[in-house]
Amino acid sequence: MTENYEEAKIILEKNKEKIMIIPGVHGIGVGKGSNYGGSPTPCFVVYIDTDQEQVDIPIEIEGIPVYIIRTDPFKAL
Repeated sequence: MTENYEEAKIILEKNKEKIMIIPGVHGIGVGKGSNYGGSPTPCFVVYIDTDQEQVDIPIEIEGIPVYIIRTDPFKAL
């Protein structure tokens, strides 16, 4: 697990495409784990469709925890 947000961003860029092709995934970003009930280290936040029943999202990516948020599809303004 890394405590460095810049390193987490690099890991995200390496893995983003693999996550984004999963059906029901709307987005992924780097967050602070304590905002989602974890430690105050970097985490990945994956946004999935509220209607998606099951999504095959890993619980961590290269040692960084993953939190799932259910949401409606994003719309550009």
